[in-house]
Amino acid sequence: MKNIGFAKIIFFTIIMAILFFVKVFVANEIQHLTKVKTNLADSLNAVNGKIKSLTFNEYQKLTAKERIVAFASDSLNMMRADKPYKVLYIDEKYLKQITKIVNSKYD
Repeated sequence: MKNIGFAKIIFFTIIMAILFFVKVFVANEIQHLTKVKTNLADSLNAVNGKIKSLTFNEYQKLTAKERIVAFASDSLNMMRADKPYKVLYIDEKYLKQITKIVNSKYD
């Protein structure tokens, strides 16, 4: 009878030791994976920042006035106007009438 009680205690102790080592292993693995996740998130943020800055820089280069004017004059054979083609003069009363008509339609 004493052997059965002693065997249960040893079995229980072995099971507890195994569970303790599993817990320690899992805790270390979680800690390691958390560090990896943090490092990868930092790397991803750095790469996203570079991509955004490169995209913005490319956008600025493509929309630069000098580039567009050069492209229009070279490829499309367009020329810059020296002066405006037409200058329109509108009477202030006429402008107010138009404003009232537009506002009445959209109110």
